[in-house]
Amino acid sequence: TESTIELVIGTSNFAKYENGVCTSGSWFCNTSVAYEHGKHWALLVKEVSNWVVKNGYANQVRIAGGNDIEFLWNTPEITKAWIQGYDENDENTYKLYNFGTCDACPYVGSTWHPPANNWTMNDAYYVAWGASPVWPIPEIYLTTGKNAKEWAYLSYWGTINGRSKILFDGTLTQWQACIQRGGCIVYDSDGNILFGSNNTPFEGWTQLISELNRWSSTSHSTIPWMTDIRWSP
Repeated sequence: TESTIELVIGTSNFAKYENGVCTSGSWFCNTSVAYEHGKHWALLVKEVSNWVVKNGYANQVRIAGGNDIEFLWNTPEITKAWIQGYDENDENTYKLYNFGTCDACPYVGSTWHPPANNWTMNDAYYVAWGASPVWPIPEIYLTTGKNAKEWAYLSYWGTINGRSKILFDGTLTQWQACIQRGGCIVYDSDGNILFGSNNTPFEGWTQLISELNRWSSTSHSTIPWMTDIRWSP
């Protein structure tokens, strides 16, 4: 009776593009479909939450929505339409966790460039923190620290452009999945390790908070949670 859990019902913004054209078998090929899907995702989260309350579990169980937002998977217009559909139907009650990436975002030490796939920094900030229901639990997979640097710089970019710093609720790694399936380490032609995407939960957490504390304007005394992906048995 003392344990608590926040159950996140998640999806992604993935659509399959061929030669720049969204295939007919994909979800989210246009903004109207994306908006409707986001709307119904919010209604789904509400329905499950109401069930939790009705059955007397609300003291221990909270329900939220989630989306694995990856810039390489879809356009900013379609992705933002999905979030707007969620936001306008969540009754200002149900969180939406972005557990995705900041693909090709600039970071300290890199040459400045916009994010991948025609996304802008404005777009990236909106899906990470700018939309009212969104809380980020970013993928911090890479052992090089690049993921952490990208997310931290996005928060810093916000602060120097008149916006609030991003508050990170947790970090996401895939250490267990890497153990299960392998394929998370890249080697050079001589067999030397170039980099891995197998950060442990603590490594991912440490990388992000270290990068955030690079600037006083983005600093965190702590990040509350760390979480990790594994494949179902």
